[in-house]
Amino acid sequence: MENEKKISVTKNKKFIYILCIVLALLLVFASVFATGYLLNLDGNDNITPTGTTATADEVTTTPVVTTPDETSPEEVKVPKVLSQLLERGGYTTGDLDFEQLIVVDSIGTDARIMFFEKKDNEWKFAHRMSTVTGYVGENGVADQVSEGELKTPAGIFSLGIGFGIMDDPGTKLDYIKVTEQSYWIDDPESAYYNQLVEGTENKDWNSAEQISLYSPEYNYAVFIEYNTDPVVKGAGSAFFLREGRGVTRGSVAIPHDSMIDALCWLDKDLSPHIMILKSVENN
Repeated sequence: MENEKKISVTKNKKFIYILCIVLALLLVFASVFATGYLLNLDGNDNITPTGTTATADEVTTTPVVTTPDETSPEEVKVPKVLSQLLERGGYTTGDLDFEQLIVVDSIGTDARIMFFEKKDNEWKFAHRMSTVTGYVGENGVADQVSEGELKTPAGIFSLGIGFGIMDDPGTKLDYIKVTEQSYWIDDPESAYYNQLVEGTENKDWNSAEQISLYSPEYNYAVFIEYNTDPVVKGAGSAFFLREGRGVTRGSVAIPHDSMIDALCWLDKDLSPHIMILKSVENN
């Protein structure tokens, strides 16, 4: 009887031992499974299974970062009249890489003279500068001119030095008060062609304008930098924005008071330019 009890106890111990081992294995398996499942959930947003195509909802897009060089330039605003004049001349606002502009809208030998300035990426009529009636060459405005043709060149040109018989009225341009020895050379064969020269020590010209003899025309003037870089022999010289009340030999003339106002407004630091347009009938 005792032997049977011992056998029964032994069997029970083995059963319990096996059961504990099985339960332990189940716990280990469950732990591994749970850990793998959680890890998989954590990586689902960033992993696309091999051999499958990610949908739009599954792909994380990175915003495109635009560098300063890639940004499109801010649109330049211009008055309607200036926009129309630019179009007529075949120009765009991209050609206006400066901050002061005088527009010469020619009608035969007459011209409408307008003044514009750019501030904060916007062109406006210049403050305190009125539109005035002026004059161009006796034979009008042309794309190509030659020495002595009495034509004014069409185009956009920078404005250079101011000069005159009279004292500097207060311009922000470089200004030269001429003397009796000041000459503007118009001889195409001269090394000084289309330049202002003081004195005759190095004279190599047969033709020049002695500035001091031309009053009121050269009381005040500003050089229009046409035919300067390079200087082409015979392509024309001595084109100015100057004082005057009638047709010229090629310069642009405006009344005395307007010329003083223009000089006081012009500023070399703003890179002033002049745009001279042909008459509508000549386009």
